[in-house]
Amino acid sequence: MAQNNSGSASVVNPTSGAPGTTVNQAAAMGTWTPVDPRDGLAQTVSATSGTVTITDRSLASQKSVNNATPPASPGDVLTYRLDFQVSDFFTMKSIIVTDTLGDGQDYNPGSVSLNVTDRNGNVTGTFPAGNFTVQNNVPAAGQTKLTFDVSAAMVTLGAADGTLQGGRAILPNAVSAQGFITFTATIRDTYKVPPMGPLLSGDTVSNSTMASGDVVPN
Repeated sequence: MAQNNSGSASVVNPTSGAPGTTVNQAAAMGTWTPVDPRDGLAQTVSATSGTVTITDRSLASQKSVNNATPPASPGDVLTYRLDFQVSDFFTMKSIIVTDTLGDGQDYNPGSVSLNVTDRNGNVTGTFPAGNFTVQNNVPAAGQTKLTFDVSAAMVTLGAADGTLQGGRAILPNAVSAQGFITFTATIRDTYKVPPMGPLLSGDTVSNSTMASGDVVPN
């Protein structure tokens, strides 16, 4: 039996950090020899998998939420976690993470923390108030936009600079560059946007996030 994997890649742009794609497909081939000769002679069989396309990024982010008292209902406190990672082959500066709370939630002041790690060590602590902003009714009525200047916060918390250096960006190889932000929000009794009705069973609250940064030549 033989098996092979084939793939093609359009790698992340080394200058701009723009994403690329990796395409992968697997194929297998084998020989079936019947135990009963009445089933015929040996036959070659093969199969090919579907194609999987992966987006390669120099900077990636994910979000998750935890509710200690499910199911979600007015008055519950939601703990959001925003994770971000720098590719092992890149160094990033001016890292900004933005998060938008949908209508039906109130951000809880003073609840933000930061934790980042790269080859230069770990920086953690309460997110400095001067390094993030809270904008109500932005980008739309009822929403709340939170902007976290991760690079500036790292310096405020004691880092030598605001860069995150990938584990293989330079030699020797080191740990991956990554971090996360946590904060809490409370579910409201009513929506802010007219007709400002109450939150009822089956209603939803939303959240979206993104991360950006500038590539530093290695």
